[in-house]
Amino acid sequence: MRSLMINTGKTKTPTNHQNSSNLRDSRIESLRIIAMFLIVLCHFTIHINWKLLELPGIRGAVAHLLVDGGQVGVVIFFSITGYYLSTSRFKAKRLVSTWIQTFLYSFACLVVGFIGWKVGWWPQLRTLLMGFNGTHTVELMLMPVISREYWFVSAYFLLLLLVPVLNVVITHVHRTYMQCLLYGLIVISLLPIIGLGSFQPYDSTVYAITCYLIGGYLRKYGEKINISPLKCTGGVLAAMVLFGMVHYAMAVPSPIAKYFGWNSLLNMSIRTPGLIIGTLIFASVLSNSHPWSRRTINIAATGMFGVYLIHENWLGARILWYVVNELVPIPRRTIAKILIGAVLVTIIFVILTAISLIFDFLIVHPVQHLVSKIWKHMKQHFANRHDRIRNQSALSVSSTL
Repeated sequence: MRSLMINTGKTKTPTNHQNSSNLRDSRIESLRIIAMFLIVLCHFTIHINWKLLELPGIRGAVAHLLVDGGQVGVVIFFSITGYYLSTSRFKAKRLVSTWIQTFLYSFACLVVGFIGWKVGWWPQLRTLLMGFNGTHTVELMLMPVISREYWFVSAYFLLLLLVPVLNVVITHVHRTYMQCLLYGLIVISLLPIIGLGSFQPYDSTVYAITCYLIGGYLRKYGEKINISPLKCTGGVLAAMVLFGMVHYAMAVPSPIAKYFGWNSLLNMSIRTPGLIIGTLIFASVLSNSHPWSRRTINIAATGMFGVYLIHENWLGARILWYVVNELVPIPRRTIAKILIGAVLVTIIFVILTAISLIFDFLIVHPVQHLVSKIWKHMKQHFANRHDRIRNQSALSVSSTL
């Protein structure tokens, strides 16, 4: 299928999942696919019963770098949002569409989990679906955004509400001050590493805002930024080596880890590698390529949000990793774990993408379209009613005169 050169100014907002996929910038959509693959790889590393994060020395450090890869994916996702929305107006429709899609996926996972438990496929779900735990699970599944079942979606929802304010910052703050703000936010993310482990400045919302500002900055000044593939590769490798040493120090453990109070919780809270590597990759792609569009990539990219909603769902994640751990024996050798793990992650990613695309086409998009039609009909109804009342008031005043 031939590629088409496109104007990025006319690129559709990727979170809308519209059918005009041929208008999307496939550079950005390819990044979206890579980002989600890294997130799936991160969760595979955490949830597979190979105890990868408990490995000693270099192997444990490498496993934690794979978890950092998930943060790279998150940074790219939020930055893409900033790249697109920093030049657009606030639309309540984005909030509604996001809520509908999240709810439908969560509800579907609840239904599948309940049926699977009843027929005996997933007996481990019994403790989550019975008694008080069952009530709690239903509440989580039916209110996925409010209950923070998905931290990413909850942060994204708040981010959409803050878009008008953040866009004012991106539009009107001078480039130098904007750079100081971004550098400051990245430096703040280092505070837990230098011994301030109890100080966690990067909750999910601050994390999302930082990435959004990065994406907006790249959209505004992207033409003036030149990061060659060599510089990007060097920066990425340097960050991996530096933070790999931090992970290694915790895996040994070393005196420096004891001195700074590093522990296993720090491994999961380091945001800096993701911020640095994700920004370098995004900026390098924008600097070294022209916009182009390939329909296959753009369609696949629309399923990435669904991939996240399935494999990070309260029940969906437990079902997925239970099945994987039951089907796949634990490899004995490290090289076998690498090869089998790479194949498994790829298979899981492809299957989840296919499920997401099908579910979006059959369920999500029709419901979103129906809600949109109802909303437009209601708006038109109230507008017509307002016009009738205004006309009647005008006639009443004229007749009185």
